[in-house]
Order: sequence, then structure tokens, then C-alpha cells
Amino acid sequence: MVKIKRKVEMTHEEYAKYMIDRFGITSYESALIDNNIIDAPMEFEQTFTLKPMKKDDNPVIERSFKGVVIEVEEEITEDTHLDYLYVLTDAKDVHRCNNFTIKTASMVIGRDDLTFFTLIDNDLVKICDRGKLVE
Repeated sequence: MVKIKRKVEMTHEEYAKYMIDRFGITSYESALIDNNIIDAPMEFEQTFTLKPMKKDDNPVIERSFKGVVIEVEEEITEDTHLDYLYVLTDAKDVHRCNNFTIKTASMVIGRDDLTFFTLIDNDLVKICDRGKLVE
């Protein structure tokens, strides 16, 4: 499968789940926070320790209003939104679709036997050939 890197904005909760799923947990602690307020809901402080990771494994690019922006590498599927999607038909017609998926572009063009290309590191790469994703 062809992989791409893209920026994803996540809340702090989504980022915590992403990091736990990616690296796993070595330890977990939970402590009750005593705020001395009668009838207040109980609050806990929970601490997770991730398994060791390399210095370059931290994917955070920047902090955002919502949480963080990270760079993820993922396999291209028929449902991956691509900034630039180039479509080649059997008649050698070329269509350029911005921010489309393979599935959406196939529906718009009305065919499912198309060949798709996208830009990866400024190179045009074939990602789908006549309806089959490229390995």
C-alpha cells in the first residue's frame, strides 16, 4: 500500500488515545482529588506512562486552539481525502480533483475502472489502477 503523511488536528483526549494506541502503556496511576466542596462530583487525576519511544516519535507539530496538530503517516484507501487527485481514463483524459477521495471521484466521473495518481513529496505516484489500490 502507498502511504502519505498528513497533518491532523486533535483534541487532547484524541491525542492521548492516539499515543496510547501507538506506543502502549507501561504503568497507570489514579488518585482522588480532594477539593473539599460538599456535594461536588469526585475528581480523579489519572497518569499514564507510555512505553519508551525514540526522540523523533513525538508527532506534535504545533499546539492549536482545539488541542494539537500532529503529522501522521497512513495508508491510502478509497476513503482517504487527498489534496490533489489526478484521474486518468481509458480515453487518456486527465481530470484533477482537489480534496477528493478515490470513491468520490469515481462516483462524480461515473466510472470505477479509472487510474488515480497523487502528489507525494512532489512526485506523481500511482495509487489506484483500474479500481484496484496499488500495493
